[in-house]
Amino acid sequence: MDHRGASFLFLSCLAGLPLACGGSVAHEAAPDSGTPEPQQVVAGFYATEEAAPGFAPLDSLEMVLGPEPAETSGPCPGAVAVAGVCCAYPPIAPHPTPLPGDGGAAQGAGPDVGTIAFGDTTSGTPIGQYAYTNGTYYPPPAYPGLVWQPGDTLTVSATGGPSIGAFTVSLTALIPPSPTVPATIGPSQDAVFTWAPDPNADTMSISVGDGTGAEVVCTVPDAQGSVTIEASLLSGLKNACQGVAQRAVRGHAQTPEGRVLFSTSGWGDFRCTFE
Repeated sequence: MDHRGASFLFLSCLAGLPLACGGSVAHEAAPDSGTPEPQQVVAGFYATEEAAPGFAPLDSLEMVLGPEPAETSGPCPGAVAVAGVCCAYPPIAPHPTPLPGDGGAAQGAGPDVGTIAFGDTTSGTPIGQYAYTNGTYYPPPAYPGLVWQPGDTLTVSATGGPSIGAFTVSLTALIPPSPTVPATIGPSQDAVFTWAPDPNADTMSISVGDGTGAEVVCTVPDAQGSVTIEASLLSGLKNACQGVAQRAVRGHAQTPEGRVLFSTSGWGDFRCTFE
């Protein structure tokens, strides 16, 4: 799902609980809670349980160190049409060759946050430990298959360094969704998707696209169990049909420099037929 981070657009935070390490951890509330905009994000960690049809299940961790861009205001930046909780996006224009500014310049060193540890608290299993060496973290996270189970508590911590203070943050691993999909999808009728909610998830995003970058993305509370895409939003899709379902939950640890995000998600694609 390219657009654009739809399942992460709705952010709010609950009060943090103090940690012995000096940070604080909080759970992100569900969409539309009305709480204030969160402060600057100085690092992010994203753990995903993937289950795509025809492929072996896969767990992954992405580490994004350094300040992240501020959240774009509004639920559908770049959309060409909006209906309820759903946003329709146009095809993505091809990039020029070469990319502007792509001169092969060396990138600066990333921030040092000390030693980063990632583990499964439920099973007591260390998953990875990453040391800061020559301006980067090595080895990068890489897992050959399933290393945790949905429902397990995953924890990321760092000893802290010159760039970001020590922190610890934990969240529950989520179940990869398997939504019930309409027999056909197209502009002649609304498309209704349903799924079994995960009690540990906050949001569910359903994305339907045609492979050109044109897509319709809907984001709702996961507990809702269903979402309807209005037929008018599907008129921009042509010929092909492919879909992605992704549920997510977010938490954060507070450091003196800003907040460190940790998100877990369950991800899976699904087959669909365009009428």
